[in-house]
Parts: sequence; C-alpha cells; structure tokens
Amino acid sequence: MNSYGVQVRVTKKRGIPFNLEGEKKKKKKKHKKRRLKNKSHCRNHFSILFLLHRLLPHLTSLAHSNHHSLTHSLLTFFILSFFSTFLLSYLILVLLFHISLITSTHSFVCNTITAAINQLAILSPKNQQIDTCTVLQYNPIFYIMTNFTTLQINTTTMSDLPPLPHYTLTPLQPLIPYISDFYLSLILPIAAYWIVSLAFHLIDTLDLWPQYRLHTPAEILKRNHVSRYEVARDVIIQQIIQTIVGAVLGLTEPEEMAGKTEFDIANWAQRIRIAQKALPSILSLIGLNASAISKNVAGNWPMVAGVLAGGKYPGLMEGLDVVSGQQIPAFAAWEMLAAKMIYWYIVPALQFGLAITIVDTWQYFLHRAMHMNKWLYTTFHSRHHRLYVPYAYGALYNHPFEGFLLDTLGASIGYKLSAMTSRQGMAFFVASTIKTVDDHCGYALPWDPLQHITSNNAGYHDIHHQSWGIKTNFSQPFFTFWDRILGTVWVGDTTARYERSRKAAEVLVEADKVKVVEKELREGEREKDVYYDHRTQNSAMGTWDSSSTIIVLWKAGVFVQWDEVDEEVDEVEMESVHYEMIG
Repeated sequence: MNSYGVQVRVTKKRGIPFNLEGEKKKKKKKHKKRRLKNKSHCRNHFSILFLLHRLLPHLTSLAHSNHHSLTHSLLTFFILSFFSTFLLSYLILVLLFHISLITSTHSFVCNTITAAINQLAILSPKNQQIDTCTVLQYNPIFYIMTNFTTLQINTTTMSDLPPLPHYTLTPLQPLIPYISDFYLSLILPIAAYWIVSLAFHLIDTLDLWPQYRLHTPAEILKRNHVSRYEVARDVIIQQIIQTIVGAVLGLTEPEEMAGKTEFDIANWAQRIRIAQKALPSILSLIGLNASAISKNVAGNWPMVAGVLAGGKYPGLMEGLDVVSGQQIPAFAAWEMLAAKMIYWYIVPALQFGLAITIVDTWQYFLHRAMHMNKWLYTTFHSRHHRLYVPYAYGALYNHPFEGFLLDTLGASIGYKLSAMTSRQGMAFFVASTIKTVDDHCGYALPWDPLQHITSNNAGYHDIHHQSWGIKTNFSQPFFTFWDRILGTVWVGDTTARYERSRKAAEVLVEADKVKVVEKELREGEREKDVYYDHRTQNSAMGTWDSSSTIIVLWKAGVFVQWDEVDEEVDEVEMESVHYEMIG
C-alpha cells in the first residue's frame, strides 16, 4: 500500500497477480525481441522491394516480346498488371500504415493516461496531484498497451496534447433530397455519359467548329464499319452491366454516417502536434539548438517558437478541467488550418491519385494484351476498332465481356483499393466517364480543359484507332506514363496520313453519288445532263492508260468526273482510283 491507499500490484491477466519489480527484466527481454521483430519486418519490406526491383527488367523484356500466343498474352497481362498494381499499392499502404500506427497509438496512449490521471485524482485523498509516473505504475490499461508497442513515449508531455472532441454519429443525409446516394451513384455515370455524348453529337450534326474536327463527316460515314444504332445498342448493354456491378458495390458498403468530421480534423491536428516533437532532434542533427532559437524568436513569432520548441505553446489554453483543475491545451490556428487542408484536400487527392494509377495500370496492360494476341483481338477487342473514326457516344462500344473486364472491373478495383467514400466514388466514376467520352469525341476544342490537363486526349487516342497507329498509344483514360515507360508512344508526323484518309473518304462519298446517278440512268429516270465519253486518265496514285467509260454529270453547278469501277472493290483498293473535280 502507498500513501494513496493503492496496492502496488496489478494484474496483467485477470486473476494472475505479479510484482512489477520482478517483471522489469522480462519486459526488457520482450522489448528487445520486439525490436528485433521490427527490424525483421523492415528487412522483409526491403527484401520485397529488392525482389520487385530485380523482376522489373525481366517483366519489361516480356512486355516487349513479339510472341502472339494466347498463353503468352494472358500471362504477360496478368503478371504486369498485378505486378504494377501491387507495387504501387504496397508502397503507399505500407507508408500509410506506419504513419497511422504511430500517430494513432500515440494518441490512444495519451488519452488513456489522461483518463487515468483524472480517475486517480478523484480516488486520491483530498484530490491530491497525481504524478504521471504513478499512472504508468498503477494503470493496468496502459501497462497492457506497452506490451503491444515499442514506441518510446515521453510521459511528461502527454498532457500537452489538446483533447479530441466528442462526436455523435448520425446517418448521412442524401446529396439530393428524395434520392438516396445508392441510387444516385448508379444514375450519375450514365447520365453524365449521355449528356456529354449528346452535346458532342449536336456539335457534330450541326457541323459547329469544323476547324477543330479530327475527321470529316465523310470519314465518319465511309470509314466506320458499324452503324450508329449498333453502337448505341451495345453501349446500353455495357451500361446495364455497369449498373449491376455498381449495385453490388453499393450493397457491400457500410452505411455512411455523419458527425465525425470535427473529430477527424482534430485527430490530424493532434498528429501534427506529435510530429513537431521530433523537430528539435532533427535540427540537432545539423547542429542547430532548437530550444535556443525558440527562445530568441518567441517575442516576435510565438507560433514559430512553439514549433521549434517541439510543439509547446504555453499560451494556448482553452479553459480548466473541472475534474483535475488543470488547464486544457488548445490547438494553434495554423495546426487546425493544416489539419483541414490534409482532411479536405491532401488525403482525397492521394486517394484519387491512387485510384487513377490503378485504373491506368489495369487498362494499359489488359488493353495491350488484347492487341498482342490474335484470338483476344478478333474475339473481343476488334468490335471496338470497327470505329476507325471515333465519336462521343461510341466510347463504351465494346464487346460486353471486354467492357466488364476493362472498364467496369478496373474502375471498381481502383475505387475499393483507394478506400473512397461513396460520394468520392460518385465523383471518380463520373470523372472517368466524362474523360472516356471526351477521348472519343473527335474534336480538339482549344477551350476543352480535358484536352490540356494530360497528354492523353482525343488526338492521342485517335491515333490508336487508325490502322497505322493501332499498335501504339495503349494508355487510357487518364495518363500516358505506361506508354512512355514501355516505349509504345506513337512517334512521327500524322498530318500526311490524316490528309490521305480524308481524301480517300471524300472519294468514296463522291463515288456513292455517281453510283446513284448511274442507277437512275439505267432505270431511265435520268437521261438529261448525262453523257458518255472515252478518255485516257492519269492517276495521282499511279499512271496508266485505259479506255474506260466516263460518266460526267451536272450537279450543283459542278462537273463530277468518275471512273467506273467494280462495285465490290473495297476501301483500300478504292483509294487507288482517280477521281477529279472539273469545272
């Protein structure tokens, strides 16, 4: 028994007393074992990173291999995609885990000691002051905590931490009245897709800003191998699958609660205060005396002095504790501002950055695998490439299985691994949808911000849809870092190639017009303004002499001269036929 009437004997486990003095050596041995265990964990982390570092050159060479077997393509995709996703996620999660472990454990221990001080102050005779060391000896809760952590805690400064506010959780109110966030998360991506798509479709139909087109209307008409009806039908099928997956994700999420915001912000402020305690030690490594500097600047810059002193702000108090009678420390204004910045901006930015990285990694390697293997391409991905000239609402025109694997599943994995809230998920899915539509819009509008935020824009992705660029520019939908790392960026001028495609499409359109007139002529409906002639033509694509029947017709004040060709000639062969506008 001591002067307070407290027996110097606590229980580590219920019903098993032990003497603290007799346990000191055991505790030292346990702490030593834990330190060795922590070192072992560090070695394990470095071993994993070293192994990944050694594997990277081999995986890169595997990605550049020219084999085209199904097994090789699937193996390459799964190895590279999961390797990249695992590496990025591993590094970020390990970092966040250790930061969270240190700060949360420190905070928990501080709160435990404060509560114990208040409790012992009540139980002690005449509410005498209880030293913190007494709490460390007679508080079994803290003693148990010391068996789970090896943190070296300065017990004399625990009461310097401002307390965390109390909070009450209540169900989160819906973002839009009368529509739950669950249904809103399913509606918003689809609504965003069709609103943005129809806006670009209106621009296309009215031929607004033709100077910013990537392709002419003639190219859209003649070069695409699928009708607009088929595109819209397959997009709707893809969105049905997307809705089902979104519903499953939503049903697996816990109910969103509100009321903890101030607590979370204060928790970050407390972590900032804890981090300041390391500043004097860090400055001492470079020969600076933080305490002396703090005293010198205390008169003019008290906040700076508090930071240099290791987070000590004697003048920041917010009242007295009614139980202990001690002053309660408060957070500095800059600490609360920094905590709000972290809570509202930095953490969400890191979450979105992680999700974007995961989606880009997933889609790059899966997309590239679809092009590396003939069976994968012809069975699944070739459907999307029927659109040689992409347009906005054709962004999700895919084989249903490919759409699920490439777009829906990739975005879902990014959402889950980044630990987003449901409302963050709404923003992420809507942003991904709008970005995908914008990449297929067919316009390089100078005032479109999505065309300038990253280099992965409509012009970049359009190259991939051309026959001469189909083996390059695999990255989508956000950034192009995988193309640049693995050397699959298109290199070279595209102006001449695009110009040739435009001329070929115009030729095909004029050929269709002439065929219509020829049909009317054969049926006796057009006999006027049409005559036959035989000439020798010199083609710009190649020179030859032949006597062929030339149809010359008068239409809209312009003579159109056309060499008769077989109706079954395909697009490539039609490019070699000479057509000419004559006055």
